[in-house]
Formats: sequence, C-alpha cells, structure tokens
Amino acid sequence: MPYVDDALLSRIRVYLRLRPSVKPSPAINIESETHRVLIDVEKSIGGGPPKAYVNQIVFNVDNIVQTTNQQTMYELCAKASVDEFLKGYNSTIMSYGQVGAGKTFTMTGDMKVYVHRGIIPRAIQQIFEEKEAKPEAGIVVHMSYMEIYQEGLYDLLQKRRDDLMIIEDNQLLNVRGLAKVRVETETEALKWFQEGEKSRSFGNHFLNSLSSRSHTILTFYMERRVARVSTQLALQVAKLNLVDLAGVERLKKTKGDTGSLMRKEACINNKTLSFLEQTIFALRLKKAHIPFRHSKVTTLLKESLGNNHKTVFMVCAWPEEYFLDETIGALRFAQRVKYLKIFQVTHKKPDCADTTRKQQLEIATLKQELALKDALNGRPGLGYDNLTPEVKDKLRSTIQEFLENDKKLGDIPINSIKQVKEIFYLFKESQMKLEIELEKALQQSGISPMKQELHKKEYCVEELLLGEFDDDGVTLNVNQGASKALEPDAIRAGVTMLDYKQGDPFSKIWISSNKLRNEAMKEFKLTVPKVKEYETWIKAKKKQLKRERRCARDLCDKFNEIIREIHVIQSILKEKRGLRDFEMDVDHYKTNLFNRFQTVKGDREKTLNDIKIQKLIVTKISQEIRDCMEMFLKSFYLWYYEHDKFRGKDTEAYLSHLERQVNDSFTHPN
Repeated sequence: MPYVDDALLSRIRVYLRLRPSVKPSPAINIESETHRVLIDVEKSIGGGPPKAYVNQIVFNVDNIVQTTNQQTMYELCAKASVDEFLKGYNSTIMSYGQVGAGKTFTMTGDMKVYVHRGIIPRAIQQIFEEKEAKPEAGIVVHMSYMEIYQEGLYDLLQKRRDDLMIIEDNQLLNVRGLAKVRVETETEALKWFQEGEKSRSFGNHFLNSLSSRSHTILTFYMERRVARVSTQLALQVAKLNLVDLAGVERLKKTKGDTGSLMRKEACINNKTLSFLEQTIFALRLKKAHIPFRHSKVTTLLKESLGNNHKTVFMVCAWPEEYFLDETIGALRFAQRVKYLKIFQVTHKKPDCADTTRKQQLEIATLKQELALKDALNGRPGLGYDNLTPEVKDKLRSTIQEFLENDKKLGDIPINSIKQVKEIFYLFKESQMKLEIELEKALQQSGISPMKQELHKKEYCVEELLLGEFDDDGVTLNVNQGASKALEPDAIRAGVTMLDYKQGDPFSKIWISSNKLRNEAMKEFKLTVPKVKEYETWIKAKKKQLKRERRCARDLCDKFNEIIREIHVIQSILKEKRGLRDFEMDVDHYKTNLFNRFQTVKGDREKTLNDIKIQKLIVTKISQEIRDCMEMFLKSFYLWYYEHDKFRGKDTEAYLSHLERQVNDSFTHPN
C-alpha cells in the first residue's frame, strides 16, 4: 500500500439490520442511542454443583436498523457511499449474515413493489439522477454483473458465460471475459439487472423459499470530466461494488437433504465465508501474508477490504432464540471488519478527446507559422499536408516523361520532404516494372536464366495421363510415348495381347499372315452384331478422353505459369532484401508484392488439386476403354477359333450357334 496521510485514512463502516420477529430473543438488548448490541449468554462453571450466571457480550456498530422501510435503510447505510462514488471515489456495499436474515431483500428488495425496492435499484436511480442533473460533466456509466457459484465465475449479463478468468496486473484486478455494458438511462440499467437476476442460482429450503445459493457482485463504472488547475480536462474514474454474499447455513436448521445438491452448495458457501473471515482476521492483525487467493470471493474483494475503497459492511441478523448462535457469530465477524483501515483517493486519467483536440489546434498553428515563414522567404503556396492522389498522378507522369524523353532534371518540382520521398518511390516503382517486363521478355525468348530451374518444376501432361485409342486401330499401351500408328483394321495388342497369348491355347492367329488376320477382322465385324455397339461406345469414350486430356493440359499450363510468376516475385524480393530505401520508401509496394505472392501461392495449391482430380478422371476413362478392348479381343479370339474349327460348314445351325456363343462372350460396357 502506498504512503497515505492519516487524514485520509478511515475505517469500514458496519451497520446492523435486524429482521422483524414475532418472538425476539430476550437475550438480545439494543441500545439505539449508543449503537450497541448487548447479548446475555448463560454459562456454567466447573467445580462443585452446576451454577449458572449471566455473561454479557457487547458489540459496537455504526448504526442499527430495525425498520422495514427500505428508503430509511438506504439513506442511513448506502446513500453516502453512492455519493462518494459520484464524487470519484471507489465504493463497496456488502451484505453478510445467516440464511433467511434478509440480505437479498436488503440489496435487491421486491422489484414489483416500488416502496420495497432495495439498495441496488435505489442506487441506480441516484446515479442517473446525477447524470441528468449535470450533463456538462459528461458522465458515462458501464455495468457488469458476476456470480460466484461453487467457486466458479459466471457472467449474468451473458447468460451465465463461464469462461471467465481473474487477471492481476500491477496489483489491479481484472476479470477477463466479463461483459461491461454501457447504460444511458435508469430504465436500461434496471433492465440489464433484471436480466441478470433471471440467471442467478436460487434454492428452496425450510427457512427461505427463494434462497440465493451463490455470491454476486454488481459493479458500476463511472467516468466524468473534471477540470484541473491548469484548465486541462481530465476524466475522473470510479467504481461501485454492490456485493450480496451467500448466507451462513447450518443444515440441521435449514433441514436440507444431506445428500442433495443443496448440502454441497452450503458446504462450499460456508467454506468461502470462512476464508473471508480468515482474510479479515489477517488484515486486522496486519500480518505479512494476507490469504486473498484462498477463494474467488476473497480475491475479488481484495480492493474492497482496504485498497482505496469506501466500504460499508451490512450485517443482517434474525433476533430469535433459535438463531442466537448465528447472530453472535455474525456480530463477531462484523466487529473484526469494523476496525479495518481504508484510504480514499480519487482516480484521474487524461481525457483523450480533449488531448486530441488540443494537438490538432497546435498542428494548425504550426502550419500557419510555416506558411508565414515560407511567404517571407519568397516561397508562397507550399503545402505540408499529405500528397493527394491528383498530385501523385501528376508526379508520376512527370517522372515518366523524364525517363522516356529529354526532359531536364530541373523540371521535376521539389517543394517538400514528402514530395522528395514520393519521387524516390516513383523511380523505384519504374525500375521494378522494367525488371518484371525484362524477365517476361527473356522467358518468351527462351533465354531466361531461370529456365532450367523452372523446367524442373513444370508439370507435363504426358507424365500424368494414359495413352489414347486411335480411330484406325486399338492401342493398349499405358504410356502414350510408346504408342505407334496402326494399319487399318489391324490390331496391335501390346502388352495386354502378349499376356493373353501366353495363357490362351487358341494362338493359331499368331502364326498366320497379316493379310489373313485383316480379312478375319473384317469378317468378324460383319458377322457379330454387337461389334458395332462396342465400336460406337469406344468412339464416344475416346472423344470424352480427349476433352478431359485437353482440360488437364490447360491446367498444367496454368500451373506452370503460376510457378513462373512465383519465381519472379521471389527473385525481386530476394534482390531487394536488405536495402533500407526499399523497406522505408516503397513499403506499400513491398506490401503489394507480398499480398500478390500469397494470392499466387493459394492459386498454386488450388490448381494442383484440380490437376490431381483431372488425373483421376482421365485414368478412370482410360481404364474403362482398356477393359472394353480386352473384352473385344477375347471375343475375337473365340470367334476366330470357332470359325477356323468349323470352316466350310455353312449350315444355318452352325451360324446361329457361332453368333450366339460370340454374343454371349460380350458384356455391355459401363
């Protein structure tokens, strides 16, 4: 904690609110004038027969509220804190007590009945009344609403968003992911608050049918303009924390199920409040280590418990004999809180809008002084603003005429440092354009120095595709470069034919002459009707294959062109790397090159994927044609064998048998 004058030090103010009861405990005595609570406790001492005596415990608080009037409660306990908040001081109002003692009623109240509104809606009303009364202050208000349920953080303004994280930087706490909503009116703030209330965790037990099962922190952030001594405007910032802690709960009195969720909630809430009490006890004794990190609640309330916050601690108690132990425990806790020292200072930060306006005014004044100086030196009309697109185009045309014609150097205007830099950039731009045009010209002429390097990366369509079938014959070779022109009506089977010959016993055709085979092929086409159907299907597939191959060739050309452009850009960037003038004066041209480089790389990947897909299409069509031709050759073998076996038997029975057997050997192409 930084050094603070004792005059600024104060303590946390503690208020006690007693819930109205039909049967108040006779052991509780209230002294309203001295703000003291006296509790008579009967104890027994050892030694001899039991003997009872009365021991009185005295608790001092700042004020005691025994009325149900919410307006009176607000004016006594909370109004001063909200006033301090509007003056620029951080403030906190915190409620504490046992389950069912009226903490949530004190903080929130009954929103449906106007007179039963609690501290939160009344504080909202006071804040926006101040904002409307002083429009010249420029008050800006934001709000956030957070719940701590079972040691988890939830944003109630974002439908219980749960990915929040506490960040501490330079002893300042911040909750990452917590929404801060700007609110302009009281109605808007109340609407957001009611939306957050819908997402809170409530439960039902013996003492309270609508018991809050979590801790909540509603925070308002304010900015307002104030004038310093030097008349420079500044923003005064402050925040107001409205904390509703969960109640201290004993399961035997709430009569909750020991195995239910409510039991788990009660255990975690009691544990958290116990950590809070340990933290306050350590602060009270000024220990070296303060256990703020024991729980989320103690971490979030670190600033409110002594670090530049005006804190009000409200204890809610149930003054009945059945709850006397809880009342004594709450008052003992409040007694420790009461003696914690706090300090208060206002927080200010520069008004960025006012600073910007003053800087703009100063820039305008300096420009006027420069214009006056130029006029006195005989150089009127010089400008110091950024160059307009019209001026840049005029300079570009002037540079172009200087490079192409016999224009003198004195014709180039030199009026300002910005104009000089622009001229250097235009010269650099012209040089790069000439380099790109020269590279393209060398590539077209075939003497490009990068030709061998690019040739290694070029894709050739012949390496990707299968061989095709000519109209005059059948080629089954996989590699197109190995295929040869065929004679009319001849069959060159290639590898597939040779494989079939080795496994086929009907190989008499291979020892016959070419003329005999050609005549047999003509007779086969005339004799078997399905041959015509196969020829038609094969021709259609061949046309489709040529179209797909042409498309693949176009894709390969496009890919090779993209590779060339990538190498051109890389060579320019590599050549200009390390040149200081290139990095400073033509930075935007370098940015354009990088952007173009990224675009071309994306086109390269897309084109390569298209080539792979096209290769699969061509391979599939080629395989279909290959399978069809193998079936064609097999049928021809069978026909030739049968024809040679029964040659000279021109009976109708033989011809019908031969035609049926050969037709059955054909299967319809896919």
